[in-house]
Amino acid sequence: MQTERRRHARVAVDVDVDVSVQINKTHCGRVTDISETGLFVEPGNHVEKGNFVVIRFYGEKIMFGATVRRVAENGFGAEFGSMHDAHREVISRFIPKPKQAKVSLVVQMPTVMLLCDGGSHPVLTRELEKAGFSVLEVRSIDKVISSMERFDVVSVVSDYMVDGKDTFSVLKKIKQEQMRNFPVVMYSGRYDVPHKKFEELGIQFYSKSTTTPKNLASYIKRGFSKENK
Repeated sequence: MQTERRRHARVAVDVDVDVSVQINKTHCGRVTDISETGLFVEPGNHVEKGNFVVIRFYGEKIMFGATVRRVAENGFGAEFGSMHDAHREVISRFIPKPKQAKVSLVVQMPTVMLLCDGGSHPVLTRELEKAGFSVLEVRSIDKVISSMERFDVVSVVSDYMVDGKDTFSVLKKIKQEQMRNFPVVMYSGRYDVPHKKFEELGIQFYSKSTTTPKNLASYIKRGFSKENK
């Protein structure tokens, strides 16, 4: 589903739906973004990854079958199953025409998440933008996973400590996700980072004293290009 998200622009919406997980068991939900291949629904406390769900938009008779691909704290992402012309016609009402979608497409550029402990990273941000990425700064470990569900995140660059917490656990969780085979980087100027522990999980460590923001941006771009070959 991650690959499909990059091919099709996701559009922010606010649409009420019914979500059926089992026969005669329906929950109310709200779609917060949608593309030609899937959607994100809030909340997600009644589904599990891999569930097949039936979704009906309020005011529409036609129903959509979808498979839950990801479950976050605030909702779930689902991938549509086979669709007919009637299904596509409903979805097209939410997807702007190319000219209308211009601004949305810019917003949905491949995103690099900077998990940082305060302050900004203007030089690194500038180099990443020059490399063709948008930059999302997150200053709370608790918001990492839900933020990744809402944006087309293709790489994470993290400080060692964020808001007084070690980032190892959340970075480990990201690397263990089967569909998250993109660069995860520890970029720190500290000398007490247990970099071998991170590298054992495939998390690359780069020291700010020896790696320039430009070189780091180049590494991330190479990793992203390799993944999408």
